[in-house]
Amino acid sequence: MVALELELLTPTCRGDRRRVDELLHDDFTEHGASGRTWTKAEILDDLEADPAFTGAAASVAAYVLAADVVLVTYEITGPRPSLRSSVWVRDDSRWRLRFHQGTLGHAP
Repeated sequence: MVALELELLTPTCRGDRRRVDELLHDDFTEHGASGRTWTKAEILDDLEADPAFTGAAASVAAYVLAADVVLVTYEITGPRPSLRSSVWVRDDSRWRLRFHQGTLGHAP
């Protein structure tokens, strides 16, 4: 899951609507650090319009919650630091991002 999570941070992936669509679960939801909530359709439109990403992932860790569920956590460093968490689920023999949340600030 870590490789898939990090792929979603790359401009190449973010600008490829088909690839992002493959990686996001149909019931995907994101609670952003801005306080906004996004659906899969909104994320696809937003990333297609602006695939840029500033920052870098640090302290990336993955935790198996169940046979088909993995939690990925990390910190984004850079101009707008945030803590991130993602829940990945195995869906039809492939891993897809089901939920993502960002929280402003650094880890203590």
